[in-house]
Amino acid sequence: MEFVFEAPAIAGATGEFGWSKYFAGHIAEVRNRNKTVELSVSEYLSLRADTIGVQPVLHLNEVLGEYEVPQRAFYSEHLTNLRAIVSDVVVLDNDVRSYPKELARGDLNNILILISDRRNCFTGGCNSRCRADDRRQY
Repeated sequence: MEFVFEAPAIAGATGEFGWSKYFAGHIAEVRNRNKTVELSVSEYLSLRADTIGVQPVLHLNEVLGEYEVPQRAFYSEHLTNLRAIVSDVVVLDNDVRSYPKELARGDLNNILILISDRRNCFTGGCNSRCRADDRRQY
C-alpha cells in the first residue's frame, strides 16, 4: 500500500495563523542561537509559541477532520487565551525535559536557562520560581 501525503492548503484562520509563524519562528530561533541573543522571558515564550507546533497541529486537525473553525470563533478572546495557555504548557514541558541536553550544549533557548541566568539561581530554585510564576500568570 502506497502512502501519499499532500501538503494541506493554508486556508482558513488556523492555516493563515499557524504555518507562516511556525516557519518564520524557526528561522528566528536559528538566528538567536547563532548570535547568542538573549530574549526576555515574554519574548521567548512568544517565539516558542510560534515554533512549538501547537498552531500547525490545530490546522492539521481541521484539514484531517474536514472542518474549519469560523474566524470569529478562532480570533475570539476565549480561544486566543486557550491557545496561549496550551502553547505555554507545551513549551514549559518541552523545556523542562530538554534542560539537561540544552544546558550541556550551551543552548540559551530554554526557559529554565533564561530564568537561571537572569535570577542567578540554581535549577531547584528556578523550578520553584517557575511554578510560582505559573500560578500567578494562570
